Amino acid sequence: MVWKRWKRGTTRYQELRKLGVPKERAALGAVGKSPWRMSRTPVVHEALSNAFWRSTGLESIEKRYFILHSC
Repeated sequence: MVWKRWKRGTTRYQELRKLGVPKERAALGAVGKSPWRMSRTPVVHEALSNAFWRSTGLESIEKRYFILHSC
């Protein structure tokens, strides 16, 4: 959904660069058309890694499961 929110290719390129993706790889990640297909590309995985999601405040589903089922 984050990749889809960056609607234009230029925005996608800029955001991927901000997340530390090299120029050549960011250019490849900016041109994809289908969010479903792009979600499986190495470029998107590099930019939107687990560390990115933790920095946004999201909690791991696995961690949450073990907290709830540790009784």
